[in-house]
Amino acid sequence: MDTDVEVIKPLDVFLKHEAFTGCENEKFCVTGIMGASSKHPWIKSLLDYYDDKRFILPDGSIDITTNTKVITDITIKEYGWIPSNNLQILKNGLTIYPFEFFCAKDYNSGVISISDNTYTIHHFNASWHTEEEKKRRFKREKYIRRYGVKLGEIINSLDYSISNNGFFGTLKKIKKKITSR
Repeated sequence: MDTDVEVIKPLDVFLKHEAFTGCENEKFCVTGIMGASSKHPWIKSLLDYYDDKRFILPDGSIDITTNTKVITDITIKEYGWIPSNNLQILKNGLTIYPFEFFCAKDYNSGVISISDNTYTIHHFNASWHTEEEKKRRFKREKYIRRYGVKLGEIINSLDYSISNNGFFGTLKKIKKKITSR
């Protein structure tokens, strides 16, 4: 379990599974919580990926592939997970629950949607991000909560552009986009 996961109901009901996790969204099958019985082959596959893993790429850059992507790719390839936000029971008793069970917070908007099926909330504190990246993300979430997704995204983009290009620089960029159509 990630340190930014808030438990709101006891998790004992999931101990019946040989292994379990939930959907972060319809593309990624892992959230901030996973569970498995001792020596479960799914966990072994996930850990085996990191054997001899190099995080410095041949070009000298750092491999910043998230573990969520790695886990999802392995779960698709080796367990046949079909990317969707549905309950799926896969081989070796691996059970993948929908978003509302263990995530309940949209990574992009920051909107939390709790249901009767919600056991944990993954807050996505993004500890690997810089302070500036975190500030941008939280500002974006604030705009989306206040104005809705579409208008919030527009306001966030304008805010970001103004902070980087100034007011008049942003107006010039907008004019350029409009006239280039």
